[in-house]
Amino acid sequence: MDFFLKEHMRHLIDGSRTDLSELEKLDLKICNQGADRIYMHLFNSVVRKGWVDPKGYPVKKLFYDNGLLACCISVRTLANRSVFGNMKVQKLVNSMESLNWIRKEKRYTRKGQTIYVLGKWKYGKDKNDKKIIIETLFRDESRDNYIKEKVDKPKENDYSEYNFDNIYR
Repeated sequence: MDFFLKEHMRHLIDGSRTDLSELEKLDLKICNQGADRIYMHLFNSVVRKGWVDPKGYPVKKLFYDNGLLACCISVRTLANRSVFGNMKVQKLVNSMESLNWIRKEKRYTRKGQTIYVLGKWKYGKDKNDKKIIIETLFRDESRDNYIKEKVDKPKENDYSEYNFDNIYR
C-alpha cells in the first residue's frame, strides 16, 4: 500500500480525520474492498516496449505506440488472480473508472475484450542525461487532484485575498 493510503487510512482508523472529501472517502472505500489489488494486476499486465501484439489484439500498436499505458485482460482473469468473483471485479473496475484511476476502451477484438488504459508515458532524460521512460498514472493524477483541491481551497474566514485598505477611507 502506498503512502497516500496509509496516511489517510490511519486517520480513518483513529477517527481524527474528518475533512475528507467525498472522492477521498470513495477512494478509501474501494481500496478497502480490494480495488488496489485489482489495480496491481492491471498495472502488471500493461503492454510495454518488448510486447508483440498477437493477431487480433493490436494493443501495442493502438495504445502503447501512441503514448498510453494499456492492457487487455478479461474480468475472469482478474477475478482468478485476485480471488474475487466476477461481479465484485466488475464493480471495483467501474468504481476505479468513476474515480478516474483508469479508462475503459471497448474494442472489437476477437472476443470483444475491454482495454484498460492506466496512464500515459513519454521519453525523458534523467540527471545524467540518459534517456528514460516517464510513466504518469491516472490514479496518481486523480489523488494529486484531491490534495490540490484541499490546498488551493481557501480556509473559512481567510480574508487574505481581500484588500481592506480602501474600506475605511
